[in-house]
Amino acid sequence: MSDSTVGEVSNGQFNAIKKGNVTIAAFSGDLKSNSVNMVVLNAEDPVPDKPIYQRLVLEANKYQVKAGESITLKTTAYYSQGNIFDFTTYVDKYNVSDGSVGSINGHVFTANKSGQTDIITHADGLDSNSITVKVLSTAPQINTALLLEVDNDTIHVGETAKFKASWICLAV
Repeated sequence: MSDSTVGEVSNGQFNAIKKGNVTIAAFSGDLKSNSVNMVVLNAEDPVPDKPIYQRLVLEANKYQVKAGESITLKTTAYYSQGNIFDFTTYVDKYNVSDGSVGSINGHVFTANKSGQTDIITHADGLDSNSITVKVLSTAPQINTALLLEVDNDTIHVGETAKFKASWICLAV
């Protein structure tokens, strides 16, 4: 959590303590979920009409390849008022945990050698979920990712928001 003075997370719930903005992510081992933006308002503050994008989700057309093959990456923004937008062209940067396994040019990951690497996108201060790409010399297998969702990203002091962290199966 980016600012623990704004609120606290316990048992999948965010409890608002004071007005402010906070970014929250879930972790499981080496995997990190997407980041979720939360806005906490004072009781008398109106909820803004302007949509706020609350999370970025990184996906790929495949998650396992052989050296020399490429994967197309897509980043989707989910907004507080339910809108969904392809955010791929707005990605500020990609973080590849092991650059020797592969590299990214534009929005395409190209595998260099056998191994495994995690990829996260960054845009406007938010991180996406982490995806794991495996570069194999055998047939591809199924992979998973960790996804974080929140029921309401704008709440008042004293209110709570519920989070759900889910494992999702990624098609190969």
